Amino acid sequence: MDKYCNISNRTKAKVIMNLQDDRTQKCIATDNNVSPSTVVRLIDDNPVFPTTLPKHLAFDEFRGVHHQLHFICIDGSNNHRIIKILSNRFKSSNIKYFECVDLAARQRGRNHYD
Repeated sequence: MDKYCNISNRTKAKVIMNLQDDRTQKCIATDNNVSPSTVVRLIDDNPVFPTTLPKHLAFDEFRGVHHQLHFICIDGSNNHRIIKILSNRFKSSNIKYFECVDLAARQRGRNHYD
């Protein structure tokens, strides 16, 4: 158990493993005897970074919750699949996110002039 935390590391690991199933957060919380907000907190504490990136990325900003600007990254090819939505649009947050992606995956990308 972490200091000042009443939830064991095994329980946290079990909750994270249960997130792979097609179940609601409330159902996962009930099965593991934790609150739904604990499940949300564990999701936020364990971000998932893509192992690959598409060849072309498109970026934009949009107004989201409480009229704050958010950053969205989508696949720039034909399918326009959402890669990631970041909670703010600041350059430092964007750099921090993409630095967690494998360097080889980042280098496979192309610019719009290629």
